[in-house]
Amino acid sequence: MAYNRDILGYSLVVSAVDLGPYCQGVVHIFSPHRSHLRTIETSVRHATLEDAESLADQLGEEYVRSIAAQPTGAAAG
Repeated sequence: MAYNRDILGYSLVVSAVDLGPYCQGVVHIFSPHRSHLRTIETSVRHATLEDAESLADQLGEEYVRSIAAQPTGAAAG
């Protein structure tokens, strides 16, 4: 089940897909101005959609916190 989450003014759109024998998580990251910054897909093959979403959410949060830690707050490449 996909969901949205805001963190430090950035928006995360987290979801997972069932690819048959495994599931993969995906997070789309949007700036405070709502421009798309990055898409991150999990490389781990998860047994459940929940596990895949959880890791995607964690990776998205880590990315946003790394952006916020930069002096300019600019998106990392």
